[in-house]
Amino acid sequence: ELRAQIEWFLDNHGAPTHVDGHHHIQIHPVVVPLLIPILQRYGISLIRLPSEPLPPFGFEIAPDHLARCRAISAVADAARPLYEANGIVSTDHFRGLALVHHASAKNLRHILSRLPEGTTELMVHPGSPTSIGTPFDLDPQRQTELRMLTDESIRAVLAERKIELCSYGDLQ
Repeated sequence: ELRAQIEWFLDNHGAPTHVDGHHHIQIHPVVVPLLIPILQRYGISLIRLPSEPLPPFGFEIAPDHLARCRAISAVADAARPLYEANGIVSTDHFRGLALVHHASAKNLRHILSRLPEGTTELMVHPGSPTSIGTPFDLDPQRQTELRMLTDESIRAVLAERKIELCSYGDLQ
């Protein structure tokens, strides 16, 4: 299935810039050793590793959500050395787990104002209003994240901190 999805992507979109998985399946301990040789075969050397230092500073998240974020981060931390030993790397840092159900310009400003040096992936799922699609597509959170990302105060923080936006394609 892993190969089939990469083949489909190649046939329909060209070479992928990186691999990410639904619900972070790319970090699952059973999947990692299966995925590594496939990524090497297709020359894919970048992967999403959702390891986020928690708790975030500047805003609170519910204890159950914090526990889930910590669990995902721990699995990502365990996967990182396995990928890196095989020439597959990620961004230096990751943010976004704590923003799930807590997206706001205020919370994003807190995150951006505390970014460490290096590359950081910001995981968000913005979307425009729609009356069709999956429950994920219809979730008002998609629109909240879109407003958060386009808020003028975010542009100001990016400029003030000299944060450059880029894509995984720019990291290759």
